[in-house]
Amino acid sequence: KHGSPEQAVRDFYRSGLDIQKRNKLGMKPLRPWLERIGKIKGVRSLVATIAHLEKIGGGGPFGVMVDQDMKNSERYIIYLCQSGLGMPDRDYYLKDDAESLRVRTAYLKHLEAVFALTGKTKSEAKRARETIMRLETAIAKVSMTKEDLRDVDKTYHKLRVPALGRLVPNVDWNVYLKIIGAKKVKDVVVMQPVFLKAVNRMLITVPIEDWKTYLTWHLVGGAARYLSAKFEKQNFAFYGTALSGTRIMKPIWRRALGAVNGTIGEIIG
Repeated sequence: KHGSPEQAVRDFYRSGLDIQKRNKLGMKPLRPWLERIGKIKGVRSLVATIAHLEKIGGGGPFGVMVDQDMKNSERYIIYLCQSGLGMPDRDYYLKDDAESLRVRTAYLKHLEAVFALTGKTKSEAKRARETIMRLETAIAKVSMTKEDLRDVDKTYHKLRVPALGRLVPNVDWNVYLKIIGAKKVKDVVVMQPVFLKAVNRMLITVPIEDWKTYLTWHLVGGAARYLSAKFEKQNFAFYGTALSGTRIMKPIWRRALGAVNGTIGEIIG
């Protein structure tokens, strides 16, 4: 039935299976967001673009999520948290042990390969990968360690929106919250205040062109497994094989099912 949950599941699943159409479309489904990134002129439009990208799954240096209030389980609240890394943990950027170096080297190759798939020349792809690594390493340096992330008291700082504006003044939080559909929110939980203060500085010290490269990477990289076969294969080469040691990609029906279940799992249920 048109508009039914069954139709949503069926159409979503079949779209994943239709690799011929995915190959034909290439990066076309990302065009509206790529154009938005390309039009960024300053911090205000940068922050607005980060907010719009958050609506489709993230891509900025910080993340937003809704969950139960850890200190009042009868209500839900917005959490602002550290984010913005392409590798799973800050240690991959900062440590020089053999495993961290191996993964970091593979990540650099992955960055260059993905930018090449977007149509960049070899020299452009190399410059882009260096920009991403430089910016993500700076973000990693101010990110909270995984040990501290387990400490509830260290990750719970409830603030009214005006106080949030004083903590992170380079973000117009009224505009940001309106774009993500939360304009009536009165308070939020800041999980890593030191991190957000550092990002606040980066918004005005990092060149806008570098932010454009960074957002392009996180948009394309985040969507790679849903695009053409070339993008999906390259995504698996790093996140599946280099990072996790998985040699063989699951069959397409399993990959499509995983995407549907991970996105509209409640409808399937």
